[in-house]
Amino acid sequence: MLSAVALRQRKSAASSVAHSFSPSRPTEDTENSGGVPGDFENTTNVFSPHLDVNVFRLRAFEASKFFLSTDQSNVILVIQPSEALPMIGVVDITLLAGSISVLGVELSSTRVSHTVFAPRSHPTPYIVGLMPKSSPTVLAHDIPQRVRDNAPSGAAIILLQQSKTGVESLGHICRAFDGLFGDVKSAGSWGVPGFYAAVDGLPPGSRPFVLPESWQVALDSVQSLPSHLEIDIPFLGLVYGAKGAGKSTFSRTLLNKLLSTHPKVAFLECDIGQSEFTPGGLVSLHVLDRPVFGPSFTHIRPPFRAHFIGSPTPRSSPSYYLSCITALVNTYRLEVQYSAFAEDGTVRSVPLVINTQGWVKGLGADLLSKIEEIAAPTHMYSFQPPESQHDTDPISQPITFSIHPRSSSTIFTLSSIGPQLTSIKYSPSDLRGLSLMSYFHSTYTALSSTSWSTSVPLNARPPWEIDCSVALDSIILSGPGGEDVVSEELAPALNVGLVGLVQMIESVPSVGQREPQPLQPHSFSFPYTQGTPPPSPEISECVGIGLIRSVSETSATLHLVTPVSGDVLSRCRVLVKGEMELPIWGMLDYWADEDAKDLCGVEWGKVPYLQWGGGGSGVGSAKRRTRKNVMRRGQM
Repeated sequence: MLSAVALRQRKSAASSVAHSFSPSRPTEDTENSGGVPGDFENTTNVFSPHLDVNVFRLRAFEASKFFLSTDQSNVILVIQPSEALPMIGVVDITLLAGSISVLGVELSSTRVSHTVFAPRSHPTPYIVGLMPKSSPTVLAHDIPQRVRDNAPSGAAIILLQQSKTGVESLGHICRAFDGLFGDVKSAGSWGVPGFYAAVDGLPPGSRPFVLPESWQVALDSVQSLPSHLEIDIPFLGLVYGAKGAGKSTFSRTLLNKLLSTHPKVAFLECDIGQSEFTPGGLVSLHVLDRPVFGPSFTHIRPPFRAHFIGSPTPRSSPSYYLSCITALVNTYRLEVQYSAFAEDGTVRSVPLVINTQGWVKGLGADLLSKIEEIAAPTHMYSFQPPESQHDTDPISQPITFSIHPRSSSTIFTLSSIGPQLTSIKYSPSDLRGLSLMSYFHSTYTALSSTSWSTSVPLNARPPWEIDCSVALDSIILSGPGGEDVVSEELAPALNVGLVGLVQMIESVPSVGQREPQPLQPHSFSFPYTQGTPPPSPEISECVGIGLIRSVSETSATLHLVTPVSGDVLSRCRVLVKGEMELPIWGMLDYWADEDAKDLCGVEWGKVPYLQWGGGGSGVGSAKRRTRKNVMRRGQM
């Protein structure tokens, strides 16, 4: 455990390093000027590109040594310490020599490629050259000789490649995010499609990614943990604070920081409104072995284990929310906590980062307290309320820390950053919708990477046809009003609904040894019982989310669209519908012309579930809101 003196010494040592660019200093507001970010450490040393000096387009025979295509879209950069390269777009970077920092995370020379997502909706990341901490890197023989001759001692050599993920096409679906990656006119693209180096200034409305000083010191302290903590007492970091404070950004940066010293890191997502690796409505446990560079919608991936809440807030089902978190913490302790191995074969602990929801008053405060009891964290990262920082600079505010009086965990008090590190002009609802559409259009098959395909809208994608009377054991409606739906009203309640695909964890003696069941006459009925509670998280898990595109009452069948593979879907015999709804972007046909007067051949006035020109009227036209707990108005 670090003392206050050690923290002050670390802070002083960090501030004494002379960098022209530092993520620990405030910047001038570039929202209106669109110019180069302001004064980083009193000087600005933005990377200045010069062809065949520090920018090299790979020739065909040079690219073949890296097993790359020979279309001359691959570029090598030589970035010296203290130089910073602002980037917009999507690009694969491979650090061949030296050290760099990306989004607050230091990377050392390796042949592992990282995809960096830098959309205009979020602050602009920088590739910052760092002075190598160890002896100079010996350049590999396959780095072109002309690059070696122009690389000063200690410089970072970076390979840039085109990233063909298809993520930029999400803007064609979610029109509010159109041009998120590609419509930027800036010099310095150097022939790498989809990548723009904003060396002549950030586009209007963009801001640089800046880490507050308190964040930097807290992140640096992770690398100074005593060695016995890595084996006997795993690192458990709990991040909490009000919404909009930067919790998700800090949690992601903390995850990446831990991955620089640990082969695997676990991530427990308790924020069901702004989830990091899944769409909203899920509490999930993830195990990662590579850092992620980009906002949440760019790294949607299958969880190690997850449970479906079906709402962006735990307000309507706080007890079930806590039981799901308890089950995931138990899963971490039993299956993940000591599952890593060092190069010498010894067992290493897997650190855990816990990101919490931003509800910190009333019932929300009680939930945070319960999560703390369940997880028993070794480190806690508390964000100051934004209203307490009116007279102080959140970027340069010093860090404070204390010892928890009951659990003896170290508490770091961090400054809230507000919109400087979170999305600039989009609401949480917009980002939830973008994350959901990213999920439905992703391949969702690989744990290490994700690609997107938007060639077919959801209303034209071939769905799975499910015979509910045969393929399902139960259909459950949760959320406000779900317990009041009778069997006769089930079909309209399910239509165009988002459902959790739940797999029950059964105890089977051995594979293939079940007793054969006698054939039953086909009843063509839904397996639905009014008021059934959600399945216990101890005996179930959610493997994904599906969209019910249509329901047939006569044959008890439904059409389901989901990125989950068929073999995984076949194991899901329970559907749970919550209060989450498909955003309007998922209901429209982006193939059609903007001036089209119909949707898939149906006039706008006759399109079901869509209403234009204002809401309905009369009793029951508004969405029903219920509460299963008692709270004062100030606690909402």
